[in-house]
Amino acid sequence: MSFTKDFYLATHSSCLAVLKRNLFRRQPYKGLLRSPGQIWTLRHVWQCLHHRFRVRTKDMGAPDGPAYRLTEPHDYYMPKTFAEPEWSFNIPIVEADPLNIPDLTTTILRHLQEFKGNRAKPLSPEQEELKARLAQLPNEMLDHAISFLNPLTETSTKYVLPPPVWRAGLLSGKLIPYLWDLDPVVIREKDAAPDGSEDSRWDWELLARQLAQPNAFDKGQPLTDVPMGLANRRRIWQLLDDMYLGDVQPSMPNVFGRAPFPIEPPRPDEMQEDD
Repeated sequence: MSFTKDFYLATHSSCLAVLKRNLFRRQPYKGLLRSPGQIWTLRHVWQCLHHRFRVRTKDMGAPDGPAYRLTEPHDYYMPKTFAEPEWSFNIPIVEADPLNIPDLTTTILRHLQEFKGNRAKPLSPEQEELKARLAQLPNEMLDHAISFLNPLTETSTKYVLPPPVWRAGLLSGKLIPYLWDLDPVVIREKDAAPDGSEDSRWDWELLARQLAQPNAFDKGQPLTDVPMGLANRRRIWQLLDDMYLGDVQPSMPNVFGRAPFPIEPPRPDEMQEDD
């Protein structure tokens, strides 16, 4: 058996499907100014992982040696046992299907709380003016404006936008892109008043902000009671959001005890687009 320097990446089909969805949402910005190292094609993802492989082998002191694991500071958002030299493969989050999640929408809505305006801090005069102006906009413009709220880094609610706007943002996937398969019928039934009109008694903003956090489904967080497949999907999505060309550099000192020379990552504009 002959060995080559070819670099192969084995990928689960379900993980690849999540990856393609993550990349697809970046496509509308094609041709516009991008941040350094940003990825938006499958070729870029492969190049990023290949760069990590080069860094890993350099840290091991063997340019052509094997790298059994591409380590990351966040350990791929896995349990602590994952970082051990030998670990059992019975880690439920890894084995859970991130695509086909039973009762996904119903599970999410179990965490929806009733709207309580007293949760919010008093709005400043500027925020009150903004709230009044937003209330006058047509739904199409509000729907466009809410797309600029992503990523929702803050967990505290503001209540400048009305609950139906947050619900629409959730349903469209613009607020929480990894929830692309929510059931609109289940959501509308949840938000319907007994007389058939639209009810705004639910705190959609709070739910959206909770779902947007990278650790949304970790122990100790409000949203821990979710299917393992959803937690795995969120984990994979965050890994892709964190990824950029050159995101890892050698860390081990060289033979002279000096800091290692960085490995120059490829630039996105030097690579061809995927067909």
